[in-house]
Amino acid sequence: MMHLSARIPVVEQLMTALENILKRFSFRQSAFGYSPSNVHVIGHSLGAHAAGEAGRRTNGTIGRITGW
Repeated sequence: MMHLSARIPVVEQLMTALENILKRFSFRQSAFGYSPSNVHVIGHSLGAHAAGEAGRRTNGTIGRITGW
């Protein structure tokens, strides 16, 4: 099954930006010693999909995801 991001350019751009944020997050996590389980990601509309994608791309390690 093809992911939505592969079919809609703006979604692909959002996912690329999200990936960059997650990479920075991984660096800060190791540098400052906090866990993804202590993070709450919040999104609205397309941002809610991005929040869910953040959870998927981090293998469910994010503590809480809220989307509406």
